Amino acid sequence: MLLLKMITILIVFYVSMNRFINWWDNGFKVNHLEELNMSYSIHLWGGIKIIGRLLKVLFKMIIHSILPFVFEDTGWKDLGK
Repeated sequence: MLLLKMITILIVFYVSMNRFINWWDNGFKVNHLEELNMSYSIHLWGGIKIIGRLLKVLFKMIIHSILPFVFEDTGWKDLGK
């Protein structure tokens, strides 16, 4: 049984590493930014803004789950803005 678990772990590790290496070699470094016609800093700032919006909605949804009458209109509506 232990041998079967070890073989399964090795197979999963091999497949995941193989996929990661193929992903890395297929232009991970440049293609995405070139497709969007963005610089690294502009792309980073856009990601940070999205994270800020998600954290704001997360905070509101935690409050709403505790106090259902607060932030009733929050959720998918705020994520779509």
